[in-house]
Amino acid sequence: VKSDDLGRMDCQDLKRAINESRTKGFVPFFVNATAGTTVLGSIDPLEEIAGICEEEDLWLHVD
Repeated sequence: VKSDDLGRMDCQDLKRAINESRTKGFVPFFVNATAGTTVLGSIDPLEEIAGICEEEDLWLHVD
């Protein structure tokens, strides 16, 4: 999944990746988000990612 210039997960690309995985016959079951990257200290847009996970019936892990 792509990230922006600040190192945060790109939520539109997350949606694309979930759909692409399912189209290929895979069964995605979780998203791993980050609350403070080691290099930039960036925090993923956790509320938006949580909403996507809820819509897509995926577990969310935040590290």
